[in-house]
Amino acid sequence: MPQPSTSAPPCSDPAPCRLRFGLPEKPLLLQSPLSTRPFASPRAASCSLANKMSTLDATRAELGLVVLYLNKAEARDKICRAIQYGSKFLSNGQPGTAQNVDRSTTLARKVFRLLKWVNDLHGLISPPAKGTPLTLVFLGKSKNALLSTFLFLDQFVWVGRSGIYKNKERTDRIARISLYCWMASSVCAGLVELGELKRLSKSMRKLARELKDADKYEVRMLSSLQPSGD
Repeated sequence: MPQPSTSAPPCSDPAPCRLRFGLPEKPLLLQSPLSTRPFASPRAASCSLANKMSTLDATRAELGLVVLYLNKAEARDKICRAIQYGSKFLSNGQPGTAQNVDRSTTLARKVFRLLKWVNDLHGLISPPAKGTPLTLVFLGKSKNALLSTFLFLDQFVWVGRSGIYKNKERTDRIARISLYCWMASSVCAGLVELGELKRLSKSMRKLARELKDADKYEVRMLSSLQPSGD
């Protein structure tokens, strides 16, 4: 006589089987004893590490550009100019902290412009680009000469304002002359930019006209190559 089997019948659905044997419905994830989060797979960990490294590389590259920008004296001069104009706007001509910042920043900017007149002197004696109209050449050379004069005289203004040179009246006269040179050079620079924009627009119109003529020629050639129907 066969004896009844004591083993449980096989289950087709795993969920009731888990409940029958006292197991949870969902399998437990292996967790770290120091964290409540489950262990990540090696692939997910490598992807996370790669994302962090790419972010770090991008941040390092951006900081490198900032360092290169700040290493230039012209960049520092622009930062001081922003501080100077901002404090001038806040002071509104009234004595106080903002006006003191304006004066100190104005004096500090002159240090960054020491020997900067050599750049415009080099542009003054350099030959112009071929095809440049004579009017634009004259305005560009005038701008270089006036700006070089302004930067050259500005060095003496810094010597007087810093207290090395004691003649205040002559320092103010030199400062006034240098300011006039700067204003005239700004006018010349504006006229040069307007002339360059006019030249650019004329060349673009000429190029558009040539492209239109080329398209018309291609259409004419294609129409002439097509066989005529009898």
